[in-house]
Amino acid sequence: MNLPVVDVSGIVKSYQMETHQVPVLRAVDLRLESGTFFAVMGASGSGKSTLLNIIGCLDRPDSGSYRLDGIDVLRSSDNELSRLRSRYLGFVFQTFNLISTLTVKENVELPFLYRTEHRDDISQRVDAAIAQVGLSERANHRPFELSGGEMQRVAIARALATDPKLILADEPTGNLDSQMSREIMELFKRLHAQGRTIILVTHDPQIAAYADACATMHDGRFIHDAL
Repeated sequence: MNLPVVDVSGIVKSYQMETHQVPVLRAVDLRLESGTFFAVMGASGSGKSTLLNIIGCLDRPDSGSYRLDGIDVLRSSDNELSRLRSRYLGFVFQTFNLISTLTVKENVELPFLYRTEHRDDISQRVDAAIAQVGLSERANHRPFELSGGEMQRVAIARALATDPKLILADEPTGNLDSQMSREIMELFKRLHAQGRTIILVTHDPQIAAYADACATMHDGRFIHDAL
């Protein structure tokens, strides 16, 4: 039997605010098989981005367990977490997070900075990822020469280039108009059809509808059972 890509159980997370603890996640469970396109909905402050950060090995919970493709994440050192992020995860953020002085191709190459693949192999993978999002003719442009939708496509290409087990998208259409949002979500839909595993955080039910499963968070819990 194949291991789930994400297996989260009893995740608890609080933050210290001056003199008291503010609970953000309250015993969250989530189990996702390979090839799932899963949307997490919820209002601001519901805990959805915190959960995504923990799944993305960007933050640690106070308690609970988390296995990423069978690996016990919470027993990993910071260096091991960096390797996990590099090998297993692709990130797409609302604000694109592109470096303005770099070209499209150079931005997409960034996840390979700490990897040891041969230069020619990296170049081929980067070119393939840029082609997959339809930006081959823009590969030598810089972000200020691109539209918002094109910048988000670059961010998606950057996430794809390392062939991650899991793509994490945090409000990926939050800075886009409705037409560009549809184009980006159609791209995610095509990636899912190719077998990609995607977790999408959004507050917009129209965006969540592109996923094949969805759960809503409220006050640090899923309102109904996640997968």
